[in-house]
Amino acid sequence: MPENALLDDANVESIDIDAVNRILRIRVNRYEAPDSKQRIQATVQFGNVQSFSGTLNLMAFLSNAWDGHIQYWQPSTGFGLSYVYFARGVFSIHSDEPFIL
Repeated sequence: MPENALLDDANVESIDIDAVNRILRIRVNRYEAPDSKQRIQATVQFGNVQSFSGTLNLMAFLSNAWDGHIQYWQPSTGFGLSYVYFARGVFSIHSDEPFIL
């Protein structure tokens, strides 16, 4: 996985679903590299979204902000399923390969 794809321990700011254009965006504060001390702002964008499913415990976000909301993610390579694993939640997104802005 390329370095710019690091989302482990990222904090989620917002989740935006553009149903008309079939785009899902997750705005995060993430570490740029495994040894980084400061988080940077970024947006994970999923285009050509065919389906989206998931559960998310927003109350767990309050208690996990120091450690990060995202535990791990498995982005698709090309068109396919991506998984974002949160502290007490998971999203499954069927779309084009996601990218980080």
